[in-house]
Amino acid sequence: YLWTATGSPQTNDSERGITMKKIGAITVGQFPELNLIPEIQPILGDSVEIIQAGALDGLSKEEIAKFVPRPGENVLVSRLTDGTSATFGESYILPRLQLCIDNLEQQGVSLILFLCTGEFPAEFRSNVPLIFPDHILKGLIPAIGVKNLSVIIPTKEQEAQMPGKWKDCCDSLHVTLYPHTVILSLFFAAAKEIPADTDLILLDCIGYTIEMKERIQALTQKPVLLSRTLVARVIRELSNVFSPGSFSHFIFQGIFSISCFQYCSGYRAKTAEYPGISRRCLQYKIKEYHISLQCHYDES
Repeated sequence: YLWTATGSPQTNDSERGITMKKIGAITVGQFPELNLIPEIQPILGDSVEIIQAGALDGLSKEEIAKFVPRPGENVLVSRLTDGTSATFGESYILPRLQLCIDNLEQQGVSLILFLCTGEFPAEFRSNVPLIFPDHILKGLIPAIGVKNLSVIIPTKEQEAQMPGKWKDCCDSLHVTLYPHTVILSLFFAAAKEIPADTDLILLDCIGYTIEMKERIQALTQKPVLLSRTLVARVIRELSNVFSPGSFSHFIFQGIFSISCFQYCSGYRAKTAEYPGISRRCLQYKIKEYHISLQCHYDES
């Protein structure tokens, strides 16, 4: 159920006396992610051990095919161990994702990265920070002043989700389809669809590779943001800060949670979503910081 990736020989953290750290990585599909870890491990460094878990681990293609998205449900796309791609509804895997979190915590990870750019509800229980690429991307894109955003996604079923997902991050949005399992030569067709006034192209799926980014950048001559490498650089910084039970880890769940609480005007459900903690954990922080009178309890 769990699969471990060892350190990369391309970095020299161990020679500098940096101690080994464990971080968890959860895919909505199946592990091992053979083309993903080799691309992010050099960024993380050889002092980071990646412990992986997959929401669809142990399931056959026939079982996964039954996870048909319900009307209005978020649609997820992920690779399977045989290299093929699967499309399924988010609701089917939420309990399995919680099992992944629990298992990774038992392995002693200091934080857990979700290897998916999809939107997830704030329903997970965790004693370590949960890092959602979706939150990182939604914070970064408005911060760098993107007005005209072009998003490349792997399946047409996700197209209807895009306006709601990116409406607060840009002035105009263009969506292009390109499955990450399709040969690179077909990227030319996707590149031709990118509007000339695009400020930034976002490859909105962890499944897109560095080679795909380089190809679309060469074809369009536009700046391209690759989700997997961006998130890996954020994790690199965080992995040097947090360890389970450390003072820094306490500060993260405490001060950051309360900052999010204030940003969300005291609404618990929305607040818990930002730091990726459970509402119960957030409630403990509310009591610790004596701000109960500022809290709204209507779950909105």
